[in-house]
Amino acid sequence: MLRDHRLDFILIQETKMRKESMERISFNRSLEGFATNSNGALRGLLTLCNSNLFKSHVLYSEGNILLIQDENIKNKEFWYLLNVYAPNTKNGRRNYWVKIKKLLGQDKECFI
Repeated sequence: MLRDHRLDFILIQETKMRKESMERISFNRSLEGFATNSNGALRGLLTLCNSNLFKSHVLYSEGNILLIQDENIKNKEFWYLLNVYAPNTKNGRRNYWVKIKKLLGQDKECFI
């Protein structure tokens, strides 16, 4: 699927894998992977970015939140990829999204 559709980025939740295991997987030479560990109820996140199109780095990584900054190589535009696994309770989600709003701030215009 990755090769057939030429995807620029992929965000996966509930990987159920350790970060070290995910980093050893070879998806495609042009895909750079960023991951968090699977830990109890937090089941791991994986974000893959096309390194032919973007210069990527992790801005924030904590269990169920993975925030990646991608700089488009051609036009220097910044994109922010937010991979999340939100809590199931109403109060948990409310506190969680307050935290995410603080992480994103007001200056990040393009985020997914």
